[in-house]
Amino acid sequence: MFNEELIAARLGIIQSAIRRLQLLARLPREQFLQDEDAVDITENRLRRALEALFDLGRYLVVKSGLGVPQDYRAIIEKLKDGQILPADFASGHGRLPQSSCP
Repeated sequence: MFNEELIAARLGIIQSAIRRLQLLARLPREQFLQDEDAVDITENRLRRALEALFDLGRYLVVKSGLGVPQDYRAIIEKLKDGQILPADFASGHGRLPQSSCP
């Protein structure tokens, strides 16, 4: 059984980050690059969204009985193998670093 609260929490982090990033994307490039706070917020929101995304992916892999991924690339591969992610989507992300999962 999946923990719906955990899934909703991770999706909430991702959705919140996307909304904030969309607002920051409206800034003209030069203005954005000169605004240290905007750059910091962007980096923070992107990092938090990716962490939530991979945390959710790892959770789905483990709870689906697809094994325990040891790095970020393995999360994508196992989601593809379990047909949770479409193969064409997963194959487009093969350049992910093999950093270990936290």
